Amino acid sequence: MKKIKFILFVVLNATLISCSDDAARQETIDKLRALGVVQVPTIATPGATVQLTYYLGGPKGLTVTPTPYNDSEFFKYGTNADVTLIDATPVEEIFGNSSLYTFQASFIAPATPEVSAVIAAKGNARLRYGVDFRTPSGDYETVIADALIYSPTAPQTEWVAQTVDISLPSTTAISGSTAIQGEISSPLDEPYKVGWFVSSGKVKVRNAIKTEWSEIGSGEQTLIFTARGSKSGAFAIKVLKVNVN
Repeated sequence: MKKIKFILFVVLNATLISCSDDAARQETIDKLRALGVVQVPTIATPGATVQLTYYLGGPKGLTVTPTPYNDSEFFKYGTNADVTLIDATPVEEIFGNSSLYTFQASFIAPATPEVSAVIAAKGNARLRYGVDFRTPSGDYETVIADALIYSPTAPQTEWVAQTVDISLPSTTAISGSTAIQGEISSPLDEPYKVGWFVSSGKVKVRNAIKTEWSEIGSGEQTLIFTARGSKSGAFAIKVLKVNVN
């Protein structure tokens, strides 16, 4: 089996790279899929502990093992953060015929003279961190992210994440195809990169806030909407269970 790799740059324009051994659509969560990572606080300060929540989708009952990952291939920003895993196994929440898996982790933003010098010269520093997630079948997703580090007195430390919702469809039964639409409520004036994930069928334009979901399977299905701020890097997610005739 070829490697399956997901690279998520939280701050650097949220670039997504995914490779697999088949023609599976990127939005379909019929195998392990990395969705994103929530970072609290949104903006780090030197010496602060940053809490991380990793979100992955996949079939029900997966065994997923996390391992801290050092980004040697894409590394550009000094030293990697040392991620501490709080959860060795995920919390699984079942939505229809799929599950949402979450892992808790953390890191401490470095308070070194080098970081202080970069902040003084450039206004902020970037710190890269990563976690690799694997299943016994050989599927894996590697999530790599960049944290922004500002001085504690910088106004950017007040940035907070947006919230998202799904306004279409409702949870009532649908069949064939349906319009889907996400909503973003944000205190920040910034563009967002959005993404859709589904347990079956196809999304016509998976990075559009309003699009079409077609070829939907019957029974309980899962619909996921995500949004990531291009300036703050803040990630938000909404999961909806939809009953389909």
